[in-house]
Amino acid sequence: MQAKCGRAYKVELRAIARVLVLSGCKEGKVGDLMQDIARIFGVDLDRAMSRRTVRRAVLEGLVASQVQLGVEMKYTTDVTMSSDSTSRRKLNYQSHHVHMRVPVKNVDGSVSLSVDPKIRFLGIASTVDHTTATSQAAWLTIYNDIISTYNASPLGRRLGTLDLRMICRVLRGMCGDHANNEKALSQAWKELKNDLLLQELGEGRLQQLNAQIEELRELKQHWVAKKLDDAGGFAAYMALSPDERAARDLACVHAMTRELGAEALKELDEPDRRLLTVWIWTGCCMHKDQNSFKGGNTHMQTYWKELGVAGPMPLANKESAAAVRRVFHPEDGDKPPSEDDLERVENASFGGAKAVALAGAIFENAIAKRGQGDMVELFLQSKLDAGEPIKRFPKTNQTRFGSHGDASCELIARRNIYREFLEAIKDLKSRPGWTNIEKNVHDALDDGPTLTELAVLAIYHLFIAIPYTRRVREPEEVALNAISLGPLHVEVQDHCAMLIETPDLVLDFDEENYRIATFDGQPVERGEVMVEIKQLHAAGKLPYLREMFVRFFEGAKSTWIRFSSEFAPGGLIDGLNDAEKGRIWLPATNDRNEGALGSFIVYMGENPTAALATHNGLAMFKRNQSQGFMDMWFSSEDHQYTMRAARDLDASGLERKRKQLQVQYNQRILAERAQKVAVAAAKAAEVRDRLDATILISCVEDIHSRGMTRDKLQDQLEKLRALWNTKTQERIVIPKKSHIPRLADKQTALVNAFQAHTELLAAFSQQNVRYSGPQTAGGFVREHYFSDDEDFGEFEGDGAAF
Repeated sequence: MQAKCGRAYKVELRAIARVLVLSGCKEGKVGDLMQDIARIFGVDLDRAMSRRTVRRAVLEGLVASQVQLGVEMKYTTDVTMSSDSTSRRKLNYQSHHVHMRVPVKNVDGSVSLSVDPKIRFLGIASTVDHTTATSQAAWLTIYNDIISTYNASPLGRRLGTLDLRMICRVLRGMCGDHANNEKALSQAWKELKNDLLLQELGEGRLQQLNAQIEELRELKQHWVAKKLDDAGGFAAYMALSPDERAARDLACVHAMTRELGAEALKELDEPDRRLLTVWIWTGCCMHKDQNSFKGGNTHMQTYWKELGVAGPMPLANKESAAAVRRVFHPEDGDKPPSEDDLERVENASFGGAKAVALAGAIFENAIAKRGQGDMVELFLQSKLDAGEPIKRFPKTNQTRFGSHGDASCELIARRNIYREFLEAIKDLKSRPGWTNIEKNVHDALDDGPTLTELAVLAIYHLFIAIPYTRRVREPEEVALNAISLGPLHVEVQDHCAMLIETPDLVLDFDEENYRIATFDGQPVERGEVMVEIKQLHAAGKLPYLREMFVRFFEGAKSTWIRFSSEFAPGGLIDGLNDAEKGRIWLPATNDRNEGALGSFIVYMGENPTAALATHNGLAMFKRNQSQGFMDMWFSSEDHQYTMRAARDLDASGLERKRKQLQVQYNQRILAERAQKVAVAAAKAAEVRDRLDATILISCVEDIHSRGMTRDKLQDQLEKLRALWNTKTQERIVIPKKSHIPRLADKQTALVNAFQAHTELLAAFSQQNVRYSGPQTAGGFVREHYFSDDEDFGEFEGDGAAF
C-alpha cells in the first residue's frame, strides 16, 4: 500500500499519526508502529513516516483547530472567555478557553447552532510577566492567530472573513479565579470591547454622513477647530514636528469617531444596546469554597486567645523546636528560655490546618523521594479489614481543592493507625528516633485543641464543602451556567447561618439529623469520621468543640458573602433578564484552565524538549474534537492548506522566537533597574556632597539666626540624621521632610535634634569616645574607640559625616 498520494502522506495516515501521538506514542516511533499495525492486518505500507512528518501532522492539528475556532466564532452569537496562569521553571504560562454555541451541519446541509454551549481550548501561551497588560496581549495574539489562520484558509474564503471587532461584538463576559489581576484582566477586556464597539458604530455613522455633505462639513470644522485649540492655535500647531501633528490628527479622528459611536449607541433600542454593552464577570466556585474554608479557619484560630485558654500546640520547625521545648518543658533541664526563644514560640505555626499540611509532607509528599509514600499504604493494608478501601493520603502540599478538608477527615478517622505508623517508622530507622516533623504530627494527633480544629475542619468539609462541590461540578453535558448560581450562594450562606444557630444538628451526633445538616440533604460521605469525632468528644478530647464550630462557620459565612459579590442584589447579574441569561453562558468553575495548566506541566515533564506549539496542537485538537470538525467541514483543498500552513509554522522558528522574547524582556528589565540604581547613586552622591559642605551649627541660637532658610534647616537635619542614624538604629528622632513643611516645624525639629546630638556627644565622651570639633567640611572625626561597657551598639553612621 502506498503511504503517499503524490508527494504528501495521505490524509488518513496523518490523522492516524495524530491519534498515536495523542495516545502517548513518541513521534520517532510512530512511523514504525504504523507499519507494524498495518502488517498485522495484512497491509504492507511502503514507507515509514519520519519524526519530522509526524511533528508536522501534529502542527496540522493546531492549524485545523484554529480554523475550527474561526468558523465557530464567525457563526456564534455569544462568546465568553476564561483563563488562568501558573509558572513552570520560573516562566509564566497562561491558559485560555472560550465558551459558545457552535455551528453544526444538519443532514440537509444547513447550519444551526448547538443547543448547549461548548468549551473550546485556545491553547497555552507563555507570558514574560504576570501583569494585566501582558495577559491581555497574550489573548490578543491568540485571537489574531486564529483570525489570520482562518482568513487565509479556503474555508474562510468560502464563509467570509473574520476580524477582532466581530469577536468583540459577541463577547459577553469572562470568568476566572478571584485574584486581583484576573479581575483587572476582565475589566481591560470590557474597556477594549467598548472602545472597538464605539469605533465600529462611529465609522458606520460617518459612512451615513457621507451623503449629508453640509452636516459632514460642519462636523469636520468643529473637530479641526478643537484640535487647533488644544494645540494652542494654528501657529502653535504648525510649529509642532510632523510626527506630533500626525499623532494629534489621529487622536482627533479617534475622538470624533468615538463620539459619533456613543451617539449611535444611544439611538439603539434598549435590548440591543444592553446586549452589545453587557459584560459579566464571575468567579470560580471552587475558589469560593477554598476561600471560605480558609476564612473559617483563620477566624477559628484567633478565637483561642479571645477565650483566654490554651490553644493548639506549636508545630515549630527544626530551628525553633529547641525554643519551644525550653518554654513549654522547663523540667527537661534545658537552660532558661531567652527573649529570642519566646519570639520563636510566638511566631511558630499551630493548629489543625498546619498539622494536615505536615502530615501530607510525610504520608504523600509531592517529591517521590521524600516522605513515606508506599510505606503508608502497606501499613494501612496490614491494619485495616479486608475490603476496606485504601487510598493515598490527600496531597496537602500541592494545590488541590479540598485537600486539607479531606486530609482532616482521614486523620480523624484513622488517627490511631497513623500515630502507630509514625512510631513504627521511628523504630525502623538504622538510628531510631524522631525527625522534627514526625514528632510534630505524632504529638498533634493527641493534642486536644489541635484535634478540635481537625474535627471542625472535617465537619465543614463533610457538611458544606463536599455537597457544594457536588452542586457546582456537574457533568459538562449539564451545561451548568454560573450566572444562574446566585440562589445557590444565598442558600449556602443561609445554611451556614442555620448551623451557627443550631450547632446541635451536628454536635448531638444524631445520624437522623445529618441529612438536615448537610448542605444538599444527602447522607454524610464518610460516616466513620463523625463516629470517631463522637467518640473523641465523649472522651473529653475535643475541648471547646462547640465554640470553635460556631466560630469557624461564622468566618466561613462572612467569606462566602465577600466572595459571592457578583450575585449581590442590584448587581449586573441580578439585573439580567431571562433572555440575556439564556444567551450568556459562563462555566461554574475554572477547572478547565486549571486542568489544562496541570496537563501542560505533566506533558513538559515527560517531553522536556517539546515545543509549546506541539503541546497546543495536541491538546487543542483533542479537547476541541477537531477531527470531527475536519470530517464535517473540510474539503481536499482545506487539507492541503493545513499541510502547507503547518510546514510554514514548523519552519518559522516559533519556539526560538518565544524564548527570545523572554530574554529580551529580562535584558530590558535589567537595563531599566541598572539605570535606576545609577540615578539613585548619583542622587545620593549629590546629597552626600551637599551635606559634606554643610557646616553643622554650634548652638541652638544659630537655628533662629538670620539667613537660616527652610532648605538650610533641612540640610542641618539631614546632617544630623546621617551622623547618628542608620537603617537599623535611630539614635535621634528626626521627622521626615514631608512631615515638617513649614519653617517653624523645621526649627522645632532641629532644636530637638541638636539637643539630642549634644546629649549623645556627652554620653560618648563618658564612654571613652572622643570627638574633635567641627571640621572644615562640617563633619565630626571619630578619634578613639568605644569602651568595653559601651551601651550604644555598633556605630554605623555615614562615614562621610565623621
